[in-house]
Amino acid sequence: MEASAYFPSIALQNQHTRLISCLAFSERGNMMLSGDDGGQLIVWDAITGNVLYRTFFPSEVTCGIWLSSRPHQIPVIFCGTRTGSAVVISDFKQYAREVLTGCIGPVYAAEFDTRTEHLAIAVGEEVHVASQLEGGTWATSIILPRPKAVFLGDHHDISYLIRARGLHFYSHGSSLIVTYLHHGIVCWDLNTRSQAWSIPIRPLDTRQVTIDRLLIGFSAISADHRLLSLSNLRSGSVDVYELKTLSLIRSLAQRVAPSLDVLVAVLFLGKHPAVICGSTVGDVHIWNVDSGRPIQVLTHDGELSLSARMIFASEKLWTGQMVQLYR
Repeated sequence: MEASAYFPSIALQNQHTRLISCLAFSERGNMMLSGDDGGQLIVWDAITGNVLYRTFFPSEVTCGIWLSSRPHQIPVIFCGTRTGSAVVISDFKQYAREVLTGCIGPVYAAEFDTRTEHLAIAVGEEVHVASQLEGGTWATSIILPRPKAVFLGDHHDISYLIRARGLHFYSHGSSLIVTYLHHGIVCWDLNTRSQAWSIPIRPLDTRQVTIDRLLIGFSAISADHRLLSLSNLRSGSVDVYELKTLSLIRSLAQRVAPSLDVLVAVLFLGKHPAVICGSTVGDVHIWNVDSGRPIQVLTHDGELSLSARMIFASEKLWTGQMVQLYR
């Protein structure tokens, strides 16, 4: 069964004046947060389009996720910024609580596991797992080791910047899959703090390492935790891996030129066997993973905008510089 076609439903305009840098739906899809590179964070009512909350940070909001949004629960969100702020905001009223990481650096990614109530954060060159202490303070409890050096033919190069691009809790929250810009895909056992498995990056031709080596933009894990997709910045394709076999099963190509300067986002479309990816020209492409066949292209008049940012929840898809809702 393929995903149904999506059509524009609501455009939320005249709130963000800068490029949107992150989007995230609440669990039921009735609320959504959006951040921009000017430091503004907005929480929306996804049904009416009304603004529920607004705050400002001194630098770009690089990531934002929901920690709690179920009925009869106080809504709680996490957001990180380019200058290293990592904060938790409760009920859109209380002051933001800083997550105590002991690390200064940009926050590149975050993920929350509802089973263990652990918060994973990629900050600077480190990946932290934080938990809430008595009194409501959040603090780091685990710092993951550095990934192994990049394989370059007959030797390993340790000079490449360590930068986590995606975080995904796995195995009922006992493991964390981390996708790195340069260092491939690594699954960490959170109990032993050791590497459970990895999918290394190996160049197609070791004589042309700088050309062929894979760079990972963003990544996503399927709802059943069976597949992992990532945006390949070198080729511009979406690479889909089967986690059971740790093998590449599908490479979905786009007909636009890739760019190392544009980190396009990728995600799975609900429970359907479909994957979505942005592009360097602003269009959003949807494929059937099983067949590799294109399903739909959502166009945005050639604007680059959020070629990169998309979110999906409760049969809604948001994308764009102005926030565009598709149903």
